[in-house]
Amino acid sequence: MRKTLVVKLGAIGDVVMALPILDSIWKADAEEHVEWLVGRVAAPILESITDPRFHIHRIDERALFKGSMGERLKVVLRTWWDLGLARFDRILILNSDSRYAILPLLCRGSREWFRNGGKHRAAVPGRHHSVEYVRLLSGLDDSSLLQPTYPPVHLPELPEDLARDLIRIRRPLVAISPGGAKNVMREEGLRRWPIESYRSVARKLRENGCSVVLVGGPGDEWTIDAFKGEYDLELVGKLDLTIFLKFLSCCNLLLTHDSGPLHLADLVGTPVVGIFGPTSPEEKKPIRADTRILVAEGEMWCRPCYDGRNYAPCTSPECMARISSSAVVATVMELLGPR
Repeated sequence: MRKTLVVKLGAIGDVVMALPILDSIWKADAEEHVEWLVGRVAAPILESITDPRFHIHRIDERALFKGSMGERLKVVLRTWWDLGLARFDRILILNSDSRYAILPLLCRGSREWFRNGGKHRAAVPGRHHSVEYVRLLSGLDDSSLLQPTYPPVHLPELPEDLARDLIRIRRPLVAISPGGAKNVMREEGLRRWPIESYRSVARKLRENGCSVVLVGGPGDEWTIDAFKGEYDLELVGKLDLTIFLKFLSCCNLLLTHDSGPLHLADLVGTPVVGIFGPTSPEEKKPIRADTRILVAEGEMWCRPCYDGRNYAPCTSPECMARISSSAVVATVMELLGPR
């Protein structure tokens, strides 16, 4: 039986975009066993893949990169103990940062690294990351590349009180996620559309007969006061990750920018209106869900300004500010269809 080890920690969206490699692996060999090193935040997504061929190893990514020297060493030693001297047919390192390579250091097997340098090749700019992960796995780099496909996930039922809330709220139901755009390493606020614009859209959608649910993860509570009550239900930081996935599957649409919820909605097939500025939508837009992408009109020579690691220094993110709330409302209503 063949065995593959995947090293992919990082932000929720990055982990979701890497999931299609599982489908690609099992299409090539239905018996292949896959183990995956993943950070604690994104781990519940992988734990929802209840397949006997699949096993995950949780890594405390915050301790690994933000902890003391002792805490960092403890994470590495625990990972080495967990993996032991296991032999794999291939080890896929999907993080470009060289520090991630220390985690499977004691494992034996051929290594493929998602980075530039030597025999390795990272993502081609302008190509979707899911496609690039599949390319790294298959070795193919032409029109025979497989269409990325997510593996099935098994989600829990909604809590009774939330299920009752969804029954009483009128449809269509639009979830808005105005926060996010952060990971264990840093905040990436340049990705966010202005909160005032989100609030304006929420008000106009409600005037057009939609219900608005304000969503977000821990740390996004600042968006609640900024919305000033322009919502029908507020769930910021109140749902664990798998319940949040289940909730998104019950919504008619998600409105957000380049952030984790955009990819989570794609995973469960919920239509998405995505707002992009400093990052390239061609690299990160949903691959499954019915989607509309908005970018600023007109030429902007500075866009995109994200190179995969850093953003250009920017004090006036016009690429986001130029996208009008009226254009977003029109796009949302178009995607919802006539009602």
